[in-house]
Amino acid sequence: MKTILIAETHKEQANIIRRYLEPLKDQIQILDKGASNSQEMKDMISQYKPNIVITNERKKDGLATDIIKEIQDDPTKFQPIFIIVSAFSDMEYTCKRKGITAYYVQKPYSNEDITECITKIIKN
Repeated sequence: MKTILIAETHKEQANIIRRYLEPLKDQIQILDKGASNSQEMKDMISQYKPNIVITNERKKDGLATDIIKEIQDDPTKFQPIFIIVSAFSDMEYTCKRKGITAYYVQKPYSNEDITECITKIIKN
């Protein structure tokens, strides 16, 4: 069973994601804690050690891609798989430019977008 941390800044978006993941409840455990800023996201990853982190790009104090870069550049830190949900259409380019590995789901997303991404990760 994979654990998923929903580190979405906006509670209503986190609720939507949680509902979309409901059909996968036999394969996943959801840790819906919310993360309004960078430090909260890093602390939750360190504390809960989720297999997958779903996050929006913009935090109150910075960008999720910067947090991901910091985590992925430090081999002593726990290394989850990241999924970024964002309205920005150039996130794939941004991830490549920053040298990070992350899945990307563009807003507005559908149930299928989220579940397809999670299912792909679970199968790998």
